[in-house]
Amino acid sequence: MTRIQLFSFLLIFVVLGISSPMVPAQTDAETAEKAEKAEPPKPVSYPAETPLVRYGDLEFSLGYFFMYERKGLDRLDPSDKEGRKQMQDAAVSHMIFDHLLYRQAMEQGYGNDPEFRARNRDMENEWLTAFYLYHHFDKDFTVSEEEIKKHYDEVKEEQFHDPLKYSFRHIFFQTVDRTEEEQKKAEEQVKEAMALIKAGSDFVKVAERFSESGKKGSMIGPLNTREYYEKVNTPEKAINPELEKTLLSLKVGDISDIVKTKYGYEILKLESLQPEQFTPFRQVQSRLKQTLQKQKRDEFKKKIVNDYWDEAVTEYNPDVIFEEDAAPDKTVAVIYGQTMTKSDYDFLKGRNARRQEGESTEEYQTRCKENLKENIILKFIGGKLGKDLHYDTIPRYRMITDSMRTNKVALAWWSLKSKQYMEENPVTEEEKKAFFEENQGSFLKPQKAEMAEMTFNIPPHDKTVKYEVYRAQKQASDKAREALKRVQAGEKFADVARKMSESETAKDGGVVGLIDWNSEALPKSVTREALKLDVGAVCEKPIQTDSAYYLVTVLEKPEREPMDYNDETVQTRLERAVANQKRNAYRTEVTNKMFDPEGIEILFDEFYTFNPRFLKNASLDVPLSQ
Repeated sequence: MTRIQLFSFLLIFVVLGISSPMVPAQTDAETAEKAEKAEPPKPVSYPAETPLVRYGDLEFSLGYFFMYERKGLDRLDPSDKEGRKQMQDAAVSHMIFDHLLYRQAMEQGYGNDPEFRARNRDMENEWLTAFYLYHHFDKDFTVSEEEIKKHYDEVKEEQFHDPLKYSFRHIFFQTVDRTEEEQKKAEEQVKEAMALIKAGSDFVKVAERFSESGKKGSMIGPLNTREYYEKVNTPEKAINPELEKTLLSLKVGDISDIVKTKYGYEILKLESLQPEQFTPFRQVQSRLKQTLQKQKRDEFKKKIVNDYWDEAVTEYNPDVIFEEDAAPDKTVAVIYGQTMTKSDYDFLKGRNARRQEGESTEEYQTRCKENLKENIILKFIGGKLGKDLHYDTIPRYRMITDSMRTNKVALAWWSLKSKQYMEENPVTEEEKKAFFEENQGSFLKPQKAEMAEMTFNIPPHDKTVKYEVYRAQKQASDKAREALKRVQAGEKFADVARKMSESETAKDGGVVGLIDWNSEALPKSVTREALKLDVGAVCEKPIQTDSAYYLVTVLEKPEREPMDYNDETVQTRLERAVANQKRNAYRTEVTNKMFDPEGIEILFDEFYTFNPRFLKNASLDVPLSQ
């Protein structure tokens, strides 16, 4: 019932405040107590068929309005009374104008257009099938808790397993790549840090003072175990196995002894530990029920196709759908006398019919043929079955299909009329020149800047080892930060670039030249930050890319130059802008001729205060008269 629910519950607004009724003067304690306990009146619910608005011989119900204008009202703010009224009035006008366009389209023969007839048939078949599935499957679908529990046991390992996770803080003292004297100093410092912690000092403060890790005592995690990361082929996310072993031996809140690794000394604090667990059955029971319902619904859909195939399908040519040069009107299938052509199939197949990566030709064609039978031909069969059962008279079906049909026709008809108008009134050279002169500020060449840069390359390293990544990045980052400090201290950017930059521009003081957004002299992320700078400014911190750290400065920033009128890009933009301007003016002209807002008659007194949450849905059942 998902599709039906989607269109049934269109908008939910914040509940509007309801003023409490005036309470008469209290004469005694009993009266006061009753008044205090009195409950506010419950909001009144209104049927979807409640008359809402009339315009000439057109009349629309409350339910139809909120269905037709669901997209236009999705940002409605019930607390903004004036804004709400303006938005609802605009939505009413839009709905009426669309219906006037629809009427005009039908009067001028659009209803006989083959494309309209085919798409209208497809839309009706889809919804008749949806209502058939609702009445013959969804409405009475039941599944026992035992069935759901059995399914849970079958899939819980794959779908609901939550592996062990832990978070920690650490204090790191590096010894790798250090001199013997530096290693000795690291050993002394780790002992000093440990002594402070044992004496009661705060772990984070000790980390901020001593740690050589960029984390400086910040929380790390939550992380999964190395075993889990290897299982899902992401071992690079795992931490050093010696550290993990130590952490998992601690209780939450415990601090380890000094841990020696090949990289240095560590002091660890376990902050959280979530044991391996499974999402409880009760928590996912509803979701599993929906999964089982979908599985059984798919089986029911297949059964419909199988049961009615011989009766319904009198011609079937599935290989046509793979013929790239097949004529659009070539027959794919004839179902209950309705011909589905190659063109129809291409419209109905949907995105799932695209070939998937790694899928063989045989697998792809098999999947497409299954989709053709079980989804597309199903809707032709379901359309016939639903119509035979008078489901096309169901109020909710009528409301949905009338709304969709009018909306699509109004869009298509307006597109056709505006196209005809533009063919008769093409954009002229004079109009383009006038627009160009009036909007000079919109036709400027991209911002350019004379730039200088310094590059500090991240040295080669093993990207699967966290320390190697850290060390390589830190090596480049430290150089970049040192260079930035020297510039900030007063040294000329060019002098520092000549001494420290690893770029080919170093010999020229880092000068790159005049660049804009499309230049390839620097990575796009660096160019983006550089163009934001003022003349003479240097980036506040090194800009990191996958392969290097950069420092940039702006030497000169010329004014943006006006674009040439005859430039191809300018001409394309002018053509589009003037055409949009003309189309908008034409729409205003047509609207004024076809539609007079003064003729709108609101029939529902509570329209501007009504909460759509209390709108009763149109019936899903066939009227008794049928």
